[in-house]
Amino acid sequence: MKITMDGAEFNRIMRVCIPALDKKGSRPVLEHIEIRCAGGVGAATACDSIHLAQCRFEYEGDDGMFMLPRHRTVSNGSRITINVKGDKISISDGEETVTRNLCKDVPPDWRKIVTGQEEKPQAATITMSASRLRRILGSFDNNNDAVTFEIRGPLVGVAMRGPSTYGMLLPLRVEEGRRLARFVKPGEEGGK
Repeated sequence: MKITMDGAEFNRIMRVCIPALDKKGSRPVLEHIEIRCAGGVGAATACDSIHLAQCRFEYEGDDGMFMLPRHRTVSNGSRITINVKGDKISISDGEETVTRNLCKDVPPDWRKIVTGQEEKPQAATITMSASRLRRILGSFDNNNDAVTFEIRGPLVGVAMRGPSTYGMLLPLRVEEGRRLARFVKPGEEGGK
């Protein structure tokens, strides 16, 4: 299997998925990003069994699935080629090629896991700024990192409480036509 994509798309995959990769070495498959490609649209999914992150991307090349290891940032303007052949995976930016052993473990069925969660009734929906949420969560103590979110309404501040820290963040107003990301598995219903 061989695919190519823009360096900016590759960097976005790494930026979105690396925080959700396993760092403890419990299962090698959880240390890799699942890449599924079908019809020019791919989905990159990472999960360490607690965090799950996914992003869609455009590519050229073959359809299929493979496990991508974490990789350094590349030049946004470069053309990235990922080649899976035998038991090796190679990532090339045209100047340098990095070849590693291919993770052949089968990842969990993320779609089944996500669908199981999404079938449960939704208790609340609120939209907040990701950068502001990260900033306020940085105020909380790392020694006891449990944070309780209190949502009282769609346009009311969300209170966040820890054992010794209190924070609040106001939600964003969202137009009805805004398209939000959803979990996808290219090649299957709902994947496009």
